[in-house]
Amino acid sequence: MSLRHLLLGTALAAPLALTSLSAAAASVTYSSNGTLSSITGCTNPATCVQNGPNQVYWGGQNGFGGSPSVFISSVLTAVDAGTTTDLDGQNVTLGQLNWTNRATADNRTDDSFNVTWSLSNLFTSPAGLGSAAFNLNIQNTQNPAGDLILNLLAASYTANIPGYALTGLHFEEEGRGSFNSLTGIWSNPEGSISTLRLLANVVAAPVPVPEPASLALFGAGLLGLGLVRRRKATSPA
Repeated sequence: MSLRHLLLGTALAAPLALTSLSAAAASVTYSSNGTLSSITGCTNPATCVQNGPNQVYWGGQNGFGGSPSVFISSVLTAVDAGTTTDLDGQNVTLGQLNWTNRATADNRTDDSFNVTWSLSNLFTSPAGLGSAAFNLNIQNTQNPAGDLILNLLAASYTANIPGYALTGLHFEEEGRGSFNSLTGIWSNPEGSISTLRLLANVVAAPVPVPEPASLALFGAGLLGLGLVRRRKATSPA
């Protein structure tokens, strides 16, 4: 084979060999389901109340009418989302918690207890499933300091969407509270409402694309090889 044909064939193959990965955002249709269950650690169960499959409330007041209720207690709600279409697949809301923090009596409120937040997503376009189970630890501090919810680590969430990938998985807080992504701790001042959302980008699986810089270097090397071969061919014996 001549050097000319070798260079031509190698140059045509180079874009396939020298590549990087590129991912494109996708339109996403999905639904989400969140539940709160398995309350543990309440010394007096009456101070922590399961209210349907997606809500718990805790803490009461002293005196008549001070029993825990959604009107005087702190309330945590797992928000479901019906079928939703996100056109660009960016910052898709996979799950959401709403937290109303109210000041309650020390003797009617447990300092710490646990509840499980189970989250599941059904992706219909593209088709797939996602889920997570967060063992939340709720800590009620001495008033007037705000309270805490621990063990909210985004990495606990996993998904299987063939041909697609999740990127940028993270929690985002809205309201008067705050969230520390390094520790997984959500804080909320007394008398405040805070919303926490689990977000991610849904992107098509990476596909090979040419690396311009790599191709340029490869081409320069081939050119040098050609010049050396030509120089040898024209050199006197």
